[in-house]
Amino acid sequence: MRLSEFIERFLKTYSSEFSLKSGQKLLRILSELEAQLAIKGTVSLIELPQYKFYTTLAGRVMEYGRRYGTPLRSVLLELREALGKDLQFEAKIKKELWGGFAQFALIAIVTWTFVFLSASLLELHLDFKINLLMMVLQGGGFLSYYFIFRILRSRLFSIFSPLFSSYYTLLVLSEAGLSVRSSLQESGIVSLLSHKDKRFDFLFARSRELLERWQNKGTPLKSELKELISSAWALEEESFARFLKLLAGLKFLILCLSFLSAYFVYLFSLFRVFLIE
Repeated sequence: MRLSEFIERFLKTYSSEFSLKSGQKLLRILSELEAQLAIKGTVSLIELPQYKFYTTLAGRVMEYGRRYGTPLRSVLLELREALGKDLQFEAKIKKELWGGFAQFALIAIVTWTFVFLSASLLELHLDFKINLLMMVLQGGGFLSYYFIFRILRSRLFSIFSPLFSSYYTLLVLSEAGLSVRSSLQESGIVSLLSHKDKRFDFLFARSRELLERWQNKGTPLKSELKELISSAWALEEESFARFLKLLAGLKFLILCLSFLSAYFVYLFSLFRVFLIE
């Protein structure tokens, strides 16, 4: 991968797909729509900023309200609260990414400050090969952190977005009065519940039981589905706690292998100069 492609991919991943600004704008619009509902009892169909599945779902909510007369206020409230939690989560993820970069950058700055000051005070000639090796080690540390960060994030959190999408879509469709079959098909929740992950065994078992009762006995869905959604948010918090522990270990490992090793490479070259003299 060329450097320009890497930078473009990096900016696309963390500036567009999970743009906090777009999510915050959508959150503000949902709040305004709630206010419209409280005053006028209806909402205007408007263009919404794109943010994950929330934009599509919010559009569905407004469309179903116009077409079927579905009560929108409670659904919009659920969606707005979910979006708020999601934005908080994305902000924490972004903070950890840039926080790691900042820590490594500070260590690199301190190292190079020491290099140039020591060379100036001792009137030493900087060895190009040593400096290049140090830059390679430090650059490798930054890149390793970025790619491993993405791998850890994907493994721990990739399931949550489609899971919340299915749960909230099912909530919206059931409130709109669509048939059980149509609601299950459009939400995609049945296929999602076949996903194998030990973290979700209990949650998925409860979800299957609820859906079976809803299909066969017409058991009310909303209250229990909201409990399942709350459990899913709790699981995401638990996964984030594990993510932080893994990141702490990753930062320590990169610090030792990339940044401290670069510092010791320079110290070794410095001592070698004194030994030669």
